[in-house]
Amino acid sequence: MNPSFNLVHEPWLPVLYTGEPLSREVSLFEALRDAHRIRELADPSPLVTAALHRLLLAVLHRVYGPATDDDWAALWEAGWFASDSLENYLNEWESRFDLFDPDHPFYQTPGLPETSATTIAKLGHEFAAGNNPLLFDHSQDDAPAAMEPAEAARRLVAHQAFAVGGLVSRLPGESASANSSHLVKAAVVLVRGRSLFETLVLNLVQYNGSAGQPFAFAPADDLPAWERDEPVRFADRKPDGYLDLLTWQSRRILLFPEGSPPRVARAAIMGGFQFPAGSDVPRWETMAGYRQRKDAPKNVDPWVPVGFSPGRALWRDTFALLSREEGFGGPQVLRDLASRRDYGYLEDDRVLELAAFGLATDRAKVFLWRREELPLPLAYLQHQDLVVILQRAVEVAEEVGRHLRSGVFRLAEAALAPDGNADRSRVSALVESLGAEPAYWARLDIPFRRFMRDLPRVFADRAGKSAREAWADAVQSAARDAFDRAVDSLATTGRGYRAAAAAGPAFFGSVSQVVDQFAGRTTEVHEEVPA
Repeated sequence: MNPSFNLVHEPWLPVLYTGEPLSREVSLFEALRDAHRIRELADPSPLVTAALHRLLLAVLHRVYGPATDDDWAALWEAGWFASDSLENYLNEWESRFDLFDPDHPFYQTPGLPETSATTIAKLGHEFAAGNNPLLFDHSQDDAPAAMEPAEAARRLVAHQAFAVGGLVSRLPGESASANSSHLVKAAVVLVRGRSLFETLVLNLVQYNGSAGQPFAFAPADDLPAWERDEPVRFADRKPDGYLDLLTWQSRRILLFPEGSPPRVARAAIMGGFQFPAGSDVPRWETMAGYRQRKDAPKNVDPWVPVGFSPGRALWRDTFALLSREEGFGGPQVLRDLASRRDYGYLEDDRVLELAAFGLATDRAKVFLWRREELPLPLAYLQHQDLVVILQRAVEVAEEVGRHLRSGVFRLAEAALAPDGNADRSRVSALVESLGAEPAYWARLDIPFRRFMRDLPRVFADRAGKSAREAWADAVQSAARDAFDRAVDSLATTGRGYRAAAAAGPAFFGSVSQVVDQFAGRTTEVHEEVPA
């Protein structure tokens, strides 16, 4: 008898109910039926969390649309998802949500040879398998731990969304390598509300196939992965529509369950659908921001996603996510929210949360996966003047960071050779060991979130002068503290004290000039207050 694990009814989605301290697993139907009582999806992996939201959104788009802003408003005002509509849809496609169905296993390709199977650990970037570096996990390729079906299902969904390019198993005549998913280099953004219901509805874009939409395809021609009859192939193609994109099968995968009750230790993983050259992915993807490269080579997509990188917090790219200026493509979900705010469907003073999920890679190696959150007052979606000041705040931090780098360099140079003849490689190594820049940027995370939240509230008062002053003070304090720590590390000898005396005044003076100008202490900043 074939094993079964049907995601419609079996618990597999980790959620945190409002008022409960611990998470629990629920079925797909329960997660949507109870979405208004659930605080959030609560998987520890940012990649799993992002991918599961995309799956739930695909189900909701299939059931509810919404075709118009009024349809969206009716859903928002209802405050919960009507269980009858959900139940009817999920009952119709129930067999397609079975993880081990012999004909249509969920998110998989039937018929892949078991001889191509590899460790189930390769479904998760967090595991030490293949080319992945050993970061947090200590499993090994030759001794993988089997997964419960619930965990295997979550990893399966995440792998389809965030498959990293590189060598894969293949059938005769196929390429030995596959491209990465289009989300791999992107920070996947999600607008979060007070409940899972609010979060999901806030991220439902208008879906009606009308001309001019980024995904201008009739819903009748657009199918999610579980409604498709043809198996996934190793082929280049464009998405048929938005639901196809949300459930994009970037890999052919087949899980091989063992035992009773079933567990999964092995899976076949092969190349799946890939975007052909010139697909204009930013035109399709609604949950990522893009910036345009002006120096892009010919026949290379000039639009690159806003993403994560080691040592750089995402808040430094806030402008790229929120800007409507030429050369920037903010996420479609934010543009749709701006429209709904214009029509009065959302409160003017509402503060939401902008969560971003993703990873950073170099070719096939994964260096980090991350989740970051920023406050999102809706005023930023309406008034670009606010976004410009936000960008200027980041530029101030960047400029002070450059002064810190040069100041610490002069400090290290004077400490090593007061006559100015220090070897530059030794100076650079000493600067690196002092760690001033990482300490500086780490100190600014919380102050920037506070500044981002406060600026719209006080903007009417001289373009938010109090918020600008608070940010200026935070930047100056972080820079001074980072420089002082570097001084303390070197000021153990007379030479170190003399180096601090030589490098300090110029550094402190340059920092004061930058932050005072932004705060309006020396040069008043005049901004037009939005109506």
